[in-house]
Amino acid sequence: MKVDRKELRDILATLKPGLGKKEFVQQACHFIFMEDMIVTYNGQMLITHPYKCDEPFSVKGEEFFRLIDGITDESITLSLKDKQLKIITRSTTASLATISEEENKIPKTAESMKKKMKNWNPLPKDFCEAVGLCAFSASPDLTAAQAMACVSIQDNICKSRDISRASMFIMSSPIKDHLLIWSKEAIELAKFPVKEYCWDKEKWVHFRTDNDVTFTCQSLKAEHSPKMVEVLDSFNQYEHFELPGELKNAIDSIFVLAHDILDLSGKFLEVRFEDEEIFIKANNDLGWVQKNLRCSYKGKPITIGINAKFLSQILERATQVVIHDEQLHFSSGTFQHLLTQAPRKEV
Repeated sequence: MKVDRKELRDILATLKPGLGKKEFVQQACHFIFMEDMIVTYNGQMLITHPYKCDEPFSVKGEEFFRLIDGITDESITLSLKDKQLKIITRSTTASLATISEEENKIPKTAESMKKKMKNWNPLPKDFCEAVGLCAFSASPDLTAAQAMACVSIQDNICKSRDISRASMFIMSSPIKDHLLIWSKEAIELAKFPVKEYCWDKEKWVHFRTDNDVTFTCQSLKAEHSPKMVEVLDSFNQYEHFELPGELKNAIDSIFVLAHDILDLSGKFLEVRFEDEEIFIKANNDLGWVQKNLRCSYKGKPITIGINAKFLSQILERATQVVIHDEQLHFSSGTFQHLLTQAPRKEV
């Protein structure tokens, strides 16, 4: 069959989050071409994209994507023979192994899940923004308590928490169910412009875009702390001050000398608040760098360690902060973030 190279490449890029790094389940690392769609399934996420295919096949994902991505010709001819997928363009000829029809098990899994995709419910227009802003506060450690490793979406509130931080976003409208989604899947889900969802009430929750792209992941049955909303809202009684507009650029500029956090979730920065000044410091084996900026903070000097990536993400949305009881509370309209890790005070 003859296909448009750019169209296929963009579809494969959309499906890549569903590829597994290892074959924990059969075909977890494959693109599965079916009669009317392409599928990726790694045991935790199932992603489908509409696509007409003359003949079904399953091919190793990373290798196939790199081949298609590296081709510059506008059209590609794909053909199957003797369990080999032949890729032909004006300037390129390649062949990749596929698996036999008998070994190709994912189509049955995908069809089974597709049959359960019914009774769709609308999502708030700011659902993806809410999930994206809250996902980084959930623990990446899946051995942690379920509530701390997930993003919770209930009514019109999207929230997440870990030992050291918490985030909350008030969405524009409520959803029907209480969904609890693992942090890794939530991060990927936020990249899809999903507009509606359905849930089988057992394990899988399905999301769908206007273009009929579907994203399926697990929804757990566990509860978030009911006091979390009250705790975050309690900080709104205090006067917040505006962080300097150049703070994010300053963080990004010294990031290169920040050292790795033990759980490899990012880089560590030290932020010190003094009377009307902020000092940001990064250091590693190569050296150190410090920047200072003027701000309207008035209070006792306080130094706190923070994940540079998280702080940069927070500042994209929230630039108002209050420091109270050795905690930093960021807010901006419908979004709140609380940094609760114990700071190191300067004597």
